[in-house]
Amino acid sequence: MLQAPWSVIDAFTDIDDQVNAFNSTFNDILDQHAPIKTIKVKGKPNPCVDENIRALMKTRDHWHKYAKRQMIPLRGLRIEIFVGKLSVKLN
Repeated sequence: MLQAPWSVIDAFTDIDDQVNAFNSTFNDILDQHAPIKTIKVKGKPNPCVDENIRALMKTRDHWHKYAKRQMIPLRGLRIEIFVGKLSVKLN
């Protein structure tokens, strides 16, 4: 804060320009020392999803990762079987 160019504010004669110069300088200092961080807020878990559905989702995700690592087309048989079970379970 001590090294900021506060004397720039005195160069303006209009009060609006002085306020704008102060705000600009102060916001630059804040951005440097306390940058804005974006966070993802997680919601509450869906009450309709029970342990069986979570297990099916975990299995589906496992096979999806496996297929991507092995470069298997994602429309492969194993993926469709687990997605089918999951969609049948949810409906």
